[in-house]
Amino acid sequence: MSRRITLTDGADGSLLLHIQGDKIAGRFNDALLLPDTVAALREHFEHKPWHDAKPGEIWVLEIAGTGSPRAWQITDRRSHFWALGVGYHAVTARDILSGRRIWPEDAS
Repeated sequence: MSRRITLTDGADGSLLLHIQGDKIAGRFNDALLLPDTVAALREHFEHKPWHDAKPGEIWVLEIAGTGSPRAWQITDRRSHFWALGVGYHAVTARDILSGRRIWPEDAS
C-alpha cells in the first residue's frame, strides 16, 4: 500500500496538495509539482521506524549536530525519547537522521 500525503489549508480546510503513489492533485501550480518537490515531500512525511517506539524500548539514534549516535529510551508518553545528561527529544523530530531499536532485541 502506498503512503498518502494530504496537505490542507488551515484557514478554510481546502485541499492544497494530495499525493498517493504516482497520483498528484491539488491547487498548486505545475511548477511546484516538479519531481524533486514531490520527492522532498515524500521524504519529509515518510514514516520512520522510531515513530512506532514503545515505552521502555531503547533505541540508538543519530541526531544531526550531536556527534556520534547514542542510546535513548522512549518515555511513557510515547512522544519523546530521553537520554541521561541530554534530556528529551521528540520522536518525530526531523533532525533524527537514523535509528535502530537495541532493546528489547528483535526476535527475528
